[in-house]
Amino acid sequence: MIIGTGVDIVEIDRLKNKETDNLFLSKIFTENEISYFLKKTNPTPSLAAHFASKEAFLKALGTGMGYGFSTIDCEIFHDEYGKPYYKLSSRVYDYIKTKFNCEKVNVHLSISHDKNYALAFAIIECC
Repeated sequence: MIIGTGVDIVEIDRLKNKETDNLFLSKIFTENEISYFLKKTNPTPSLAAHFASKEAFLKALGTGMGYGFSTIDCEIFHDEYGKPYYKLSSRVYDYIKTKFNCEKVNVHLSISHDKNYALAFAIIECC
């Protein structure tokens, strides 16, 4: 059963030069995510896509930044094929399981970016 969907779009230029803003990065991203960006020749599109992914997840959750959740509670990784996926904090995972009476939670993520914009779509599924 789908319990939430979220989408977010970010203008990539809005995050230009943020890859060197340690205060911004540490508020929004985990150390693993920051390391992922900094390995790229041009980190800004990925930075924007991950930012949109976090916003999309919090919209799907239905809380936004409420209930004490933040963008750090949904870490983004990529599998060996580059497919993005979320790793949720135990607080978020427990919140979903309790609120929706779920035994298992799946979260799906799709990310895209082009020259000007980054877009993310998240689906939270209760199994």
